[in-house]
Amino acid sequence: YFSQQFICMSNLQAIPVFFSERALFYRERAAGLYTELPYFLARVVVNACTQVVMVSAYSVIVYSMVGLRDGVGSQRFVFFTGVMWFLSIAGYAFSNFIAAMTPNQQSAMNLYSAMF
Repeated sequence: YFSQQFICMSNLQAIPVFFSERALFYRERAAGLYTELPYFLARVVVNACTQVVMVSAYSVIVYSMVGLRDGVGSQRFVFFTGVMWFLSIAGYAFSNFIAAMTPNQQSAMNLYSAMF
């Protein structure tokens, strides 16, 4: 449980980035360069590539330290890493959702923390 919560809460760092890019997004959307869907999909794809590295390193350390079944080279480890990666992506999407709903950064961070 705590490992999953750590992965989700590590995406709290995405909220300040969202607010720093908000004015740029509004300006470019008003100019007709793109809409909301391509912008958010691009953010998720870029973050997903970054999260592969971080979640893989985290999974190797946690899986071997906890002593879960069959070691790091097993199918269970691949499943564990996949679950952690999907949780990371879900946490990132949730942090973007919370940041988009709230008027300022502090309320977004408080709301995100309160949800967990």
